[in-house]
Amino acid sequence: MIICIVGPSCAGKTTSAKYIQDKTGGDHYEASEFVRKRYSNSSFDGIVMDFVKREFNNKGMETFAHPICDQIKKADGDIAIISGFRTNEEIKTIRE
Repeated sequence: MIICIVGPSCAGKTTSAKYIQDKTGGDHYEASEFVRKRYSNSSFDGIVMDFVKREFNNKGMETFAHPICDQIKKADGDIAIISGFRTNEEIKTIRE
């Protein structure tokens, strides 16, 4: 089972995901961690939000969903909880 928690900044997505993780023992994937990792490994000279906009423009709105899907496929858990998505394309990628 995959649970995606979607919402605006500071809405409690991560808090909700951690609560569900504590109750179910599922694996929690925070989308912003994948963003920060790619950002820190890049040579981009600017703020994170500009980096995200560039990645979305160059690689598609689902670009950060793909590595999360890869991690879920490698995991052996029955429940995956994803927090931090903000686009319909990200949700569509997870569904597929």
